[in-house]
Amino acid sequence: MRIAYITAGAGAMYCGACARDAILARELIRQKHDLQLIPLYTPLKLDDDHLPFAPLFFGGINVYLQQASALFRRLPARLDRILDHPALLRWLSRRSIEIDPAKLGPMTVSMLQGRDGRQKKEVDRLLAYLQTEFHPQVVNLTNALLSGLAPEIKRRLKVPVLCTYQGEDQFLADLPQPWRAQALELVQVNAKFIDGCICPSQAMVKSVAAFLDRSEDRIKVIPTAIDMPAPHSAFGTRHSALPVIGHLSSIRRAKGLDTLVEALRILVQQQQRDVQLRVAGRVMDAAFWHALRQTIDREKLTDHFHYVGEVDAAGKQQFLSQCRLFVAASRYPEPRGVAVVEAMAAGVPVIVPDTGVFPELLASGGGILYPSGNALQLANAIARALDNPAELAAMATAAADTISQHFAPSLMAAETLAVYNEVCAIGARRFSS
Repeated sequence: MRIAYITAGAGAMYCGACARDAILARELIRQKHDLQLIPLYTPLKLDDDHLPFAPLFFGGINVYLQQASALFRRLPARLDRILDHPALLRWLSRRSIEIDPAKLGPMTVSMLQGRDGRQKKEVDRLLAYLQTEFHPQVVNLTNALLSGLAPEIKRRLKVPVLCTYQGEDQFLADLPQPWRAQALELVQVNAKFIDGCICPSQAMVKSVAAFLDRSEDRIKVIPTAIDMPAPHSAFGTRHSALPVIGHLSSIRRAKGLDTLVEALRILVQQQQRDVQLRVAGRVMDAAFWHALRQTIDREKLTDHFHYVGEVDAAGKQQFLSQCRLFVAASRYPEPRGVAVVEAMAAGVPVIVPDTGVFPELLASGGGILYPSGNALQLANAIARALDNPAELAAMATAAADTISQHFAPSLMAAETLAVYNEVCAIGARRFSS
């Protein structure tokens, strides 16, 4: 099957959605399908540079300038290519680490307007490429914020369009009015041109159906796979050193690191425990990070807190190998929980909020659920796990077994291909009638 996989780059940041896209693409290509990754905004930051990428479209600089001025909507193609150069976009993205949804309302609405928005030139350029260069049998958009492309894809290419849900409703929730209402209305209008949506967890189906204003039977649940090794036999070596609690995520308020720091304070000050919190991830909210570091200094937690920065695939495996426990603290229901899945695959027991995908991940064991946002309950869950080495070891084995049995790339690819085949069969009947 010939698959156009249109995916939004996250600049210089390692991103769970991009990692999922790469894993699925790699597996489908291994199975001899003709898949092309089509990056939008910025190049994808991946550890694997051997995937088949199309030229970049909707370059972040061009999209911004075309939003700001009619002059750039008429810029010659040769100048567009300069502004879309991957090296320039990578350089710029390294210097622009904060994304404030409150400032992106007009551009979000314009992108959702598709060919009626200010980026019309970019829509036409992408569609011309698909029509003349690749000729896909199915197009997969990687989030609903790209759904402005769906009407033109259906009109010009007459092929099925899928959309993968990645939690974009949380982004829209942070937009100020009137942009939030306008964006949601456009998502729901565009969703009428989408043949189905792939959702990473059963818990999110109802909210995704409401977000898209589609029936629940159009939402297909396909868990997010990973391809990290699962060295859970090494778990016992983690008992010989100071208990390390790991947290890996982008650093911003929504991810709840401040809740985990408060749990650390309770463990150290009230329970007199000698533990260390090790944090990895890219700082996305400088003000939040600055306030958090001030709290750590004020509460005299400096000796119990270590920030290792952003890590690549090898660094991630090394980071997880040092953790006795892995904790997520998101304030919102996580649709994928990629970092948690990676920790479980590495045989690290997890302590996670009782929302989103996490109850499904722990259905067969592997960790502990705690009430989302409750630092005291989180601290008590950590203490209980550390005080029961036999239970901790059993959770480590259950965690790795769960991921190896239910979250393999081959399973995700097979389930995704089944959805593609289903919508292609329906589309063939529709377009021939």
